Amino acid sequence: MNTITKLNLPTAPLNTLLGFELDTYQVPLEQLLPSKKVQDGIIGSRKYKQLVSSIQEIGLIEPLSVIQPDPAKPEFLLLDGHLRALALKTLGLDVAPCLLARDDEGFTYVVPEFMCC
Repeated sequence: MNTITKLNLPTAPLNTLLGFELDTYQVPLEQLLPSKKVQDGIIGSRKYKQLVSSIQEIGLIEPLSVIQPDPAKPEFLLLDGHLRALALKTLGLDVAPCLLARDDEGFTYVVPEFMCC
């Protein structure tokens, strides 16, 4: 018996607990729009170099989180994973595994000023 089973916690259908689709989508990196600006000089940082090395050695562990604000357009707003997306580009990859956020009233996101108008 695993640790989770021992806790005797109530369960619920998975689709009511997740804010994301269950499938992972391969989204072209060129279709990702940032929701925040990556810090200047991050590419030279130890953290970034470790991330690139980790992805190169063992692959991407956590998919990027995206939402498609307008289904009529092939663009996705990057909610989480800006450094991972940059690292994938550095490694010469064209697509990223992404979790697609469900568009419901409980989910909010902000379009940054540098993307507006």
